[in-house]
Formats: sequence, C-alpha cells, structure tokens
Amino acid sequence: MNANVKFSAKGQVVIPKDVRDRYLFVNGAVVEMVEMPEGVLLKRPKSQKAATAEEAWERLRAVVKYDGPVFSDDEVRDSIDQMFREKYGTPMP
Repeated sequence: MNANVKFSAKGQVVIPKDVRDRYLFVNGAVVEMVEMPEGVLLKRPKSQKAATAEEAWERLRAVVKYDGPVFSDDEVRDSIDQMFREKYGTPMP
C-alpha cells in the first residue's frame, strides 16, 4: 500500500488505520525508524512484547478484528457457570 500523509505542525504523521491494524501498531506500540537513502522505513521491532495484559488483549482484538463489548473475567466465568448449570443442573466444578 502506498499513501500520502501530511506532517502536522508538531512534525507528526498519521499512519492509516488499515496499516496500523495489519502491523499491530496499537496505542503506545514502539516502532523502529530506519533511515534509508530513499527515505525513512518504519517497522516493528523483532521482539515486541506486551507491556501489560490490556495491551496484549488490544493486540489480539486488532488481529481478530473484534470490536464488540469487552467482558471481565468474572462475567465470562459467570456466563460459563450459568450455561453449565442449565445443561447439567449443577454448578461448574
């Protein structure tokens, strides 16, 4: 993909959303900037680990393109327990 982007007054550029999603450039992600004769190359560092669990979930949601509601662990457990009770008539072991 090729795109023309403008610099802001602060020297910032916006990377198009489809590119950010494709390369997992989520909020706060670190990118490597490499100077080349023909310009500047932005790329993901070879090993980019999530700083927090929330960042890991954000990356996962970007990969699977999930934009639905976010559920807490307790909500997921309660829902599974309810389904188990409905099916087997007893709480989940």
